[in-house]
Amino acid sequence: MKVRIASGTSLTVTAAEAEGNIYSGSGNLEITDTSPAFSSGTTSFSGIKGDLVFDGPITLSSGASIKLTAAQADGLTVSGSGSVVIKSKTVSADTDLSDISATHLYFGKTGTAVTLKSGVTLTMNVDQVSATTIKGSGTIAVSDTVANLVSDAGAHVTGSIDVTIKDAISIANLTTIDGYTSGSVDYSTSGIEDTVANLIVDGGD
Repeated sequence: MKVRIASGTSLTVTAAEAEGNIYSGSGNLEITDTSPAFSSGTTSFSGIKGDLVFDGPITLSSGASIKLTAAQADGLTVSGSGSVVIKSKTVSADTDLSDISATHLYFGKTGTAVTLKSGVTLTMNVDQVSATTIKGSGTIAVSDTVANLVSDAGAHVTGSIDVTIKDAISIANLTTIDGYTSGSVDYSTSGIEDTVANLIVDGGD
């Protein structure tokens, strides 16, 4: 069903009520579930020009997909075996997609290539970077767990790429990651977690 939300109005629905609909218009839409889940079909939010708010992390079952603009997807947490489709194949503003762990992330219809405009930084997790062809003159940054970053070090965690670490990291793992990139390594989210002996040794360096 096509649903147009007029300018100056707001619509609140559950994920079950929204599922399968194609939303557009200049109004606002809020998905009120604290754990919104989509079980089948494609639900399109990319035509909404107002605010789109999800009240919790999203789960997609196999065969379910949600269509979003890059701006709408920025900072979202999405998991499950479904698909997230970013409407455009071009990213024109800084965007963080690193908390999207759904099985598929597409740009355009089912594309796995994205073009970054000059000056734009697209932040992705290791799996996303591995599965995506990056074009354009923008910049890729990587944000992921310690385990994923360490296992990828030297592959996509390399060169001058900036890295954000999502969980607590040991000094040894931090040294490994830092050794593969000349870019910034941000571990401020959860900090360093190590033995007293290792912390004392490192503190003396």
